[in-house]
Amino acid sequence: MTRTCTNCGYVNVTADETSLICPNCGVPYAVTPDVPPDLPGLAATHASPFTIPSGSYLTPPPAVTAAGQPSAAPLAPSSRRRNLIIGVSVALLLMGMLGGGAIVFAAHQATTVAAIATATPTTVPAKATLYIDPLGQFTLKYPTEWVTQMATIPLNGGTVDLTRFGTPRGTEGMIVAVSKAPLTNGDAGALISHFGGTGYQTQGSPTTLKAKSGEWQAIVGTFTFKAQMAGCFARSAQQSGLQYLVIGFGPAQPFAGQLLKTLNLMFASLSLAAGA
Repeated sequence: MTRTCTNCGYVNVTADETSLICPNCGVPYAVTPDVPPDLPGLAATHASPFTIPSGSYLTPPPAVTAAGQPSAAPLAPSSRRRNLIIGVSVALLLMGMLGGGAIVFAAHQATTVAAIATATPTTVPAKATLYIDPLGQFTLKYPTEWVTQMATIPLNGGTVDLTRFGTPRGTEGMIVAVSKAPLTNGDAGALISHFGGTGYQTQGSPTTLKAKSGEWQAIVGTFTFKAQMAGCFARSAQQSGLQYLVIGFGPAQPFAGQLLKTLNLMFASLSLAAGA
C-alpha cells in the first residue's frame, strides 16, 4: 500500500498498516474516519469535520434588553477566529494522539518502529556544524550543541572506525562506522554494545533507501540503553572499497518527530569518500 503525507506531499510506497508517521517530515498521517456503509449521508460530514458555515464571521446586530438598552457586545470577529483556531488545533492534536501519532512500546509485547527508514529530506540541520572525518572517509553536518566521540574496534577480522554524534546526555545520536572489512546491518548490535546498548533486535523487513550518498540497505530496530527502551535505524552501503554503517538512535517512546527529522537531516548531509 502507499500513503501520501498531507503536510509535505511525500508518497511512501513501502507503507503498511503500521506506518503511522511520514518519514520525510515526521508528521502523523491524516486519520481517515470509517463511514458506516448504511449511512452514506455522513460521508461529507466526516470528510470535512471542520467546515465553517458561510457567513459565520459576520457580526450580528447587538441584542436589545427590555429597557431598550443594548446588551453586552458579541465577540469581535478576531476573537471568534482566535477561539476557532484554538479549538481546531486541540481537535487535531487529539486526532493525532488517538490515531497513532506516538509509538508505544509495551512490556512483554512485540513492538514495531514504523515509517523510519524509507526517505530522507534534502536540507541540512539548522545551526549545524560541518564534520570532516580526520581519515577522509566521510563528511556530514550535525547539530552544533551535540558532541562527538571517536573509537576504533576489532570486528569481522578487521577494524572499524567509529564516530559517535550525540547529545551530552548520550541518549540520542548517530553512529557512523567505516571499515575495509565486511560491515552490514547485522553488525549494528555489536557497534551499539560498544557504547553501552544491549538487547538489539530488528523490527520488520529490510528496505532499500536511495539517498544523495548512494543506495543503502535499511532496517529499524530497538535496544536497551541506560535501562530505557531505545529505537533506531541502521543503514549500510559500500563505496570505493569501504563499508559504511550508519545508526541513528533515541528514546523509543516515541522514536519520531523532531529527533527523527534531525537524524534524517544529518543522514541527508552525509557525503562518502570518493576514491578512498
